[in-house]
Amino acid sequence: PRPCCTGARRLVAKARGTAERLSALRAMKAGGDHDLEHLIEAQRFFLTHILRQQIRDIGLGAPPSNRIETARLSGLERERLRECLHAIEALETLVRELLFFE
Repeated sequence: PRPCCTGARRLVAKARGTAERLSALRAMKAGGDHDLEHLIEAQRFFLTHILRQQIRDIGLGAPPSNRIETARLSGLERERLRECLHAIEALETLVRELLFFE
């Protein structure tokens, strides 16, 4: 999730939180609407699964981390994870284009 947060932060510094930054990018018509929607969904996916993992960690007496234990994901969730990681690649391209080519 870190590249998603960092990239959005660089592009829309005044907004608070990654979701608000990504929504601001959509409103600015920066990047493709489809790509930005995927990023918003990706961030939601990452946060949901990180929180689930943290709850599991705490329940086991382990310190919570920002990791997702992929072995516990269903096949459908793993496929969704791959899609989310591709969305992050699109954000990295968007950051480069907006920072260096406009």
